[in-house]
Amino acid sequence: MSSYLQFQGQVRPMEWGKYVYTVLPLPDEIANALKSEGAWRVEGEINDHPVNLALRQSKVTDRWSALTPGKQRGLLHPINTARRAETRAKRIAKMIVDLP
Repeated sequence: MSSYLQFQGQVRPMEWGKYVYTVLPLPDEIANALKSEGAWRVEGEINDHPVNLALRQSKVTDRWSALTPGKQRGLLHPINTARRAETRAKRIAKMIVDLP
């Protein structure tokens, strides 16, 4: 995408297991524009600070939220017990693909 997209948003924390991630929810029109370009990551600025952000589809979040807390803990256990960052990343990717 060669043009800039601008919007107002609020960065907020998202707890996932024992970790807390920082998320920036995108307005639907921005998310749709990025998806139509096939973007998985975007570069930009937040208050004049450069950022490189991964995009995530809301369907994954909806499926995760639909799970019971016990099921969420069960899925997160293998991720939280991984010793290496590479192993955690592989397990996260697999869990997202395999979400019911």
